[in-house]
Amino acid sequence: MDAGLLGITEQALVHFKTVGCTVESILPQFDLEQLWGAWLTLRSFVFAGGNAQHYQSPEKRALLKPEAVWEIERGLSLSGNAVFDAAKVRSAWYQELNRLFEQFDFLVMPATQVFAFQAEQHWPQTIAGKKMDTYHRWI
Repeated sequence: MDAGLLGITEQALVHFKTVGCTVESILPQFDLEQLWGAWLTLRSFVFAGGNAQHYQSPEKRALLKPEAVWEIERGLSLSGNAVFDAAKVRSAWYQELNRLFEQFDFLVMPATQVFAFQAEQHWPQTIAGKKMDTYHRWI
């Protein structure tokens, strides 16, 4: 996260305490890198399915930003087994969220890991010194 952003988020939790909520810090019992990989696979699969016609038209492909071309090409190259494996991870994540909601009424989390940036910047290439490996990671 950008320096200072997590502190602002933690300060906001004080408001929940003032209205009578119990605030606890927790981490899901889940491999978040595995979840990231599954999300990326399913995202590419769906994005390619909905946008391959633009990629397959040379005139329209020329109008696509490089990130969209990358996403479509990635989605088109996926095997059925890769999509199935990602769907299994998504189902396991759903079960973990169900478990958390048996214990907690609300999950309050940061909505972003960066402060606002210039509109001319496509997306943050690094956050807190860490290089983003895809254009999604900053989200």
